[in-house]
Amino acid sequence: MKLPRIYVGDDNKSHFEELDLPMLPDRRATSEWLTGAAMAFGESPALPPQAWHHAPRRQLVAVLSGALEIEVGDGSKRRFGTGDFFLADDLAGQGHRTNDVEGPVRLLYVELPPDLDPAQWRTA
Repeated sequence: MKLPRIYVGDDNKSHFEELDLPMLPDRRATSEWLTGAAMAFGESPALPPQAWHHAPRRQLVAVLSGALEIEVGDGSKRRFGTGDFFLADDLAGQGHRTNDVEGPVRLLYVELPPDLDPAQWRTA
């Protein structure tokens, strides 16, 4: 399963990369269990674009309704709508900008342990 990730590159700017979360060959093709430290829900009306900011913690973000557009430091933009998810992992550097493009936006945040190494899911 593809897992979009926002990370900090050597240039101190945020970038997107596609990770490949391995699926177990069971009836539903589920992933290994990941230990999450906490979770929270978020809701906002359609807001103007946010200023550059970092992810507050390494977290999976799932869009429950609405849509976001995220811009990273290299100028790339991606839209995440209902049912999409990504790994927010740019804890330093320039950060990213978020724009609610279809609100209200409802999100689920799942905090991941700091020792989780997303490099294990790189395909190249």
